[in-house]
Amino acid sequence: MQRRSRKGCIDCKRAKVKCDEEKPFCGTCKRRGYACQGYATPVPSAKHAPKPAAGPTAVSPAKRSKIEPQTPALVPDPQWYEKRQSTNRPTDARDRRETLRKQDEHRSTPQSRSVEVTEMDEMLIEESDVFPSDMEYTEQQLTVIARARANSMQLPSCPPLYPVVPDLPPDAIGRTDQPGVEIYFNRHPSELVISKEFVNEMNANVLLVFNQDPAAVSETLSAIGHIYLGEGGFSIVPMLARKQRILARLRDRRDLEQMMIMLLGLCALELIDGWSEPADTSLPAIISNAAIIIKLQQDKGLSFSSVAKYFIRALARQDMIVSLTYARHPLIPNSVWLSDDSYRTADRFMGYTGTLMPILADLGALAEEMRGGTPTPSDGANVNRNGSGNHFGDEVWSEEAIMITTNPTLAIYQKVLDIKQRLNQWRPVAAQNVSFQASRNLLFHAHSHRAAALLYLHRLLEPPGSSEAADQVALGMAHEVLMHLSAMTDQLKTSLWPVLIAGTELTEEGDRAIVMGMFDEIVRQRKTVTSRRTREFCVQRVWAARDLGLAWNWMDLVELYPGECLPI
Repeated sequence: MQRRSRKGCIDCKRAKVKCDEEKPFCGTCKRRGYACQGYATPVPSAKHAPKPAAGPTAVSPAKRSKIEPQTPALVPDPQWYEKRQSTNRPTDARDRRETLRKQDEHRSTPQSRSVEVTEMDEMLIEESDVFPSDMEYTEQQLTVIARARANSMQLPSCPPLYPVVPDLPPDAIGRTDQPGVEIYFNRHPSELVISKEFVNEMNANVLLVFNQDPAAVSETLSAIGHIYLGEGGFSIVPMLARKQRILARLRDRRDLEQMMIMLLGLCALELIDGWSEPADTSLPAIISNAAIIIKLQQDKGLSFSSVAKYFIRALARQDMIVSLTYARHPLIPNSVWLSDDSYRTADRFMGYTGTLMPILADLGALAEEMRGGTPTPSDGANVNRNGSGNHFGDEVWSEEAIMITTNPTLAIYQKVLDIKQRLNQWRPVAAQNVSFQASRNLLFHAHSHRAAALLYLHRLLEPPGSSEAADQVALGMAHEVLMHLSAMTDQLKTSLWPVLIAGTELTEEGDRAIVMGMFDEIVRQRKTVTSRRTREFCVQRVWAARDLGLAWNWMDLVELYPGECLPI
């Protein structure tokens, strides 16, 4: 009997399949449609560890170039993970970093963006061993970089990717971009993906495209990282100039994977840049441009690689949330990214809801047909609805009217029944290679989205405030959404949409306090501008209007206050 090789790649070992052990990336993963994460580097035991040299020896520059990584900001020291996981770290150091993290969460006003360099900051700078020695920084920039790196050490993330990161050519990344790129890989995926199990997967796919054209992609990644570096209260690099340079590079791109990652980077800037105004958000416009590029690819009859689909899925999820928020059909077709793997694997943002997206797409198209479409912030329109009912022409929709077969709009009613039946029948499918403990939160996440979609459909038929009976039914449906959400343990990152849909229905102070706790947890985990604005929209717009006896239909209030509600 042939024994299974113990030298297979990370993905094949995890999936328990035979690896062909091709280097640097195995062919088995390629045939399975996965981006191979490479091979783990074994950690030598103390018994077989190389003995230290008797004295310092000179190493020629040629040999040193083979030993030392060309880009230290991207290839961490192998001992970095061991240091991070060590239980013998002094408690006072963790306390100092926690204090700095709390200080950095407080943004100063634009008039006072200076950072005071303290004794603890100098200690962090001295302890940091990842500063490129040939780079020039101001004292304030050094302080903020040290704080950001100290904070990132506390994030629950996977080991660094040094075993699978290929050496990059010298000077492939500009010196000013290196700190931002480093912070991107250390922090951005950890804060945005649905669970920490997907951090390495996301980094591996980003690095795959990054290594094709480091100079082009590093501009995008560095811009994201520099926003995190600017959390101390000032902007190290003006974001407007960064966005303009990314757009300029995007116009010259022909590779779909690079274009998708750059568009995703622009979306990420919109999500985490706290200096932008709600009405000025360009997130819907970025998604529209991505949809145009994807359609051109389809019209030319070109295929989509697995890596391109990986990034398109992230854009498609954002497109879906925008479509449901602004009552329009999604722009990115599901046929581009939805594959057989969506029924067997979990996604870093969608979890197990990948197969739910076609139903949600039809729900968004139905909302557009019934409400006439809500202008997005980028449309520059602001239509004031009366909020007294959901109108299609001169009709007011109701669930009782569905059974009236003499109505001339019977086709719409049939769509409502069809979507409702499909939502009731849909069930998430757990991945085969994921344990119950890891899959538990993903299942609750999927069920909460299905329950929120049913509540959304109910509110299309019976708008908020249309009748007391309809409001009571909606409250019960909101409780079902919260039941699934409350069962999730510390993984509410990508549940902002169901929290909003359920939260708008609540009136009791205790219930609202529970939802506020969920909002706060999402803001704490993701730290995105959209999560903070969505929380404020629910409290200051929906709840405040309802408490004052005013029209509180959140779908109408989205139009009155453009850009304030984007539950992404």
